[in-house]
Amino acid sequence: MDTDNGSSEFLLGEGSKPAADQNTLLRSHRAICISLLLVILLCIQILILQVVVWRNSSPPHASSSSVVRMHGLYCGNSSTDARIHGCHFDVFSFGWYPLECWDDELYNDFLERHETALRWETVDGTPVDVEEVKRGEHEFLISTWEFHLIHCLWAWEKMERAVLMKMPLDEWSLKYSHTQHCVHELMHQDQYEMQEMMTSATMFYPICGLSDSNLATLLGQGSSST
Repeated sequence: MDTDNGSSEFLLGEGSKPAADQNTLLRSHRAICISLLLVILLCIQILILQVVVWRNSSPPHASSSSVVRMHGLYCGNSSTDARIHGCHFDVFSFGWYPLECWDDELYNDFLERHETALRWETVDGTPVDVEEVKRGEHEFLISTWEFHLIHCLWAWEKMERAVLMKMPLDEWSLKYSHTQHCVHELMHQDQYEMQEMMTSATMFYPICGLSDSNLATLLGQGSSST
């Protein structure tokens, strides 16, 4: 499916500053801190991707929860296929994942932290219950700008924990162009109101357990946004 910014100019001078100038200075400090954090996160992902590409590990064997495609596992081509294969729907990426790429503990923890921010509606503006969305009942929905930012944070957290736990990696959270896109969006999060319904989500079925050649391709992709 798949940002905060401010002036970098510091106001210097003697005596007390008007409240507006002080607020500008605080926003400048905050913007610099966010920019540095995002650069660090981007560097960490590049390093992780390089380590994974160099790691000579074979793709996982398919279990009853998945089928094989392109040197990896996936859940089929529909929500019906995914359910038959015992896959799990991830509301933050809007994708179905095989058991091999599913971290139930992390997903439930992240959902608990961010579920109150979730809002969904159909293309014609009809609200959709969050529980219905979590079941993977809809192929396409609209959500808020805030959801888009949460979706970006989820990609990083999901990928880093998978590496630390030595789980198979999926093509969505590892896609480098998506990371570049998310860095830009998080650095400019004030471009929309948080509750503006402007984020489209289309259901998809990412590959799980990528080969080294797949990983190298993801690392080398450009900066197109997804």
